[in-house]
Amino acid sequence: MINKIKVLAADVDMTLSSKSSPLPKITIQALQELHNRGVKLGLATGREITEMKKQKEYSGN
Repeated sequence: MINKIKVLAADVDMTLSSKSSPLPKITIQALQELHNRGVKLGLATGREITEMKKQKEYSGN
């Protein structure tokens, strides 16, 4: 079945991770495996861009 997947789009906040938490290691591994199999990945958030900028500064990235 995984061979039929061409694109995966997912909301990050409260879907792939808990609010204000990094992605779990198992989720990162799954996304890497999908990427390695040629699946196009799209990550999204409903937060405003200013909130994302604050989060990025907070996390040190």
